[in-house]
Parts: sequence; structure tokens; C-alpha cells
Amino acid sequence: MTSFYSIWPSVVCVVGLLAFASTPLFSVADTAPTLEIKRVRTLDGLRGFLAFAVVFHHIAIYRNFLLDGNWQDSPSRYYTELGPIGVSLFFMITGYLFWFKLCKEKGRPNWHSLYIGRIFRIGPLYIFAVLLAFALDQVHGAPLPIYTQLKPLVSLGAFQYQDPHMFLAGVTWSIKYEWCFYFSLPILALLARYPKVRTPLLTFAASAFAIAATLMPRGDGWKPTNVSIMLLFSLGMLAVPLKDQLTALPDRYASVMSILLCAAAFLPRTTYAPITSILLGVVFLLVSSGASIFGLLTMRAAIRLGDVSYGIYLLQGLALLSLRFTPVRRFALSSSPHFWLIQFVEVTMLAVTAMITHVLIERPGIKLGRKIAGNAPQETPRIG
Repeated sequence: MTSFYSIWPSVVCVVGLLAFASTPLFSVADTAPTLEIKRVRTLDGLRGFLAFAVVFHHIAIYRNFLLDGNWQDSPSRYYTELGPIGVSLFFMITGYLFWFKLCKEKGRPNWHSLYIGRIFRIGPLYIFAVLLAFALDQVHGAPLPIYTQLKPLVSLGAFQYQDPHMFLAGVTWSIKYEWCFYFSLPILALLARYPKVRTPLLTFAASAFAIAATLMPRGDGWKPTNVSIMLLFSLGMLAVPLKDQLTALPDRYASVMSILLCAAAFLPRTTYAPITSILLGVVFLLVSSGASIFGLLTMRAAIRLGDVSYGIYLLQGLALLSLRFTPVRRFALSSSPHFWLIQFVEVTMLAVTAMITHVLIERPGIKLGRKIAGNAPQETPRIG
């Protein structure tokens, strides 16, 4: 049984995905350099790995889900922690990018452009995914009342889509927190106007969140507390003033430190534990300062997967649906090699689907948002 949860099949899948993403077929995912902000290539490359970390976390869950219908963590520490670690670093990326933007513009960004950009960056693919899931819900057992899904659909995820049959693998919960952070930006912008006090106050806030997250009850199972999420955003924001102090650190040392600290983040037995968040915060600081993990994060293939990471994250549940068909399920559950062979096919198809939706849905949505906002062709920081 434990062979189903071996680490190595996921490593083989990632190597295969990088090889596939390096081919000319994936070149349509290439994005022209943005003119608005200085992109951090290591963060661009990190996104794809984070999205697939969440995918492999759910793949491990899916095996037991097929057996007994219960959506719960797998018995593997590696796969159980892999998803929360990926989501945690996604939140840090969001905190980093938008705090960088606020500081660069001295707390006075173009709010009209920023929020329209967010709506048209998140909205089109989110609507596409939720409508597909809702259509599947209608034919899977008792149809759901349409009005129950209008609020999460119209709010573009600010109110969570419940995903009763896990067709989206339950991933939409994190988008709610992204919106909460976006809504807090006007308040954070006031702090960004005062360079002398903003870093000390941000450090104090992160420390307070860490202490509060340690002391307060954990809540329901794997779910993070609101304070835990605020800690993750604040750690990403702290990387903005601190990263320049580490740019002189040789990449090989920064890469080794990042790998060791990331490995240590798997040790705590509680997902989203403050100590895990702090360890990941240091990893994020190193990566945002240029640690490339021995060139892995700056590979063209990694950056391509990072560019389509929103689709990888949001559409993963739909990619796993083939396991619900009896012949596929029977074959996958018959042995560990069969299971991971199916997973390799599914993650490859997920990458292809994410690439297609990036070109046909995400990019046109971004372009329309810029047109409505009256922007030049410049890109605001991206989700995930």
C-alpha cells in the first residue's frame, strides 16, 4: 500500500513535465517581458512547481477518495505537506508582488487599473472552471439549485464555491483569501507612504501573527486559520525590503540553504504551522533574492509552467476526473505503477489544458481588462 505514496513517481512526473514544457509545442505559453515591474525570474519559475505541488497533494488524496469516498489527507507525510507548502508560497508571492508595487508607487497606485486588472486576471478562467464544475454537479446525483452558486460565481471567488463533488479538488478556497488581501491594499498603501516606519511595523505585524497563530486553536483539520494566512502574506511582504541584503550571496549557497530549509518544512506534523511558515518565509526570501536552485527555477521550461500555473492550479480537479470512470479507476488502483502511469498522463494533459486556456481565456481576459482600464500593455502582478 505504501508504494502508492512513494516520492519518486512525483519526481519522475516533474522531470517529464519539464522535458515536455521545453519543446516548441509549449512556446505559445511564452510571455513577453512586462514593462511595469521588474520581474523576478526565479519567482516566475517557482510558480509552476508550486502549482504541481498542490496537484500531487490531491493525487495522493484521490486514491483513498476513489476507495471510500472520503476527501482527506493521505497517510504520506510528504504528500500531505506538499500541498500546504505550495499554497503557502503562493500567498507569499502575492504579498511580495503587491507590496513591491505599493512601495514602488509610494502608496499611490492607480487603483482603478489595479482592481480592473485583478478582475480580468482572475475572473475569466475562474468563471470557466466553476461553470464546468457546476454543469458536472447538475448531472452527478441531485441537481444543485442555481441560486446557491450565483454568489461565488458573480464574486469571482470572493465567496467560496463549495465544490460539493470535488470536481475542482476544492482549490477555490484560496482565491477567497487572495481577494481579502486585495481588499486590504488601500490600508496597506497608507503604510507604504512612510518608508522609515513601514518595515519595522511590518516586522512587528508578522511577529504578532506568528505568536497568535501559535497560541490559537488550530480549527478544522487541514484548514489554516485566518491569522495563519495573514502571516504568510506578511512574510512575503517582508521579503521586499530584505531581499537586497542577500543578493550578494552566491547562488550555490543560497540554493543549498533553500533546499535544506524546504526539507525542514516537511517535519512539523501540523499543516500551516507557524514554524513551517517561517521556514518557508526564509526560503521565499532566498528565492526572491535570486536563488535559482542550481538553475532549476530559471529554466525556460519552468518559467513556461509558471506562466500557466493559474490554470494548472484551478483546473487540476477536472484533469483528475478520468479516475472516476470505472475502467480507468480499476486499472489505476490495481497497482502502484498503473496508478502513477495514469497520473503521468493526467498531469501532462493538465499542462496542455492549462497552456490552451492560458492562450484562449487568460490572455484575452488580461487584454480586455487593460483596454477597459485604458492601460498601456503592461502587466500588474499575477496570481499564483
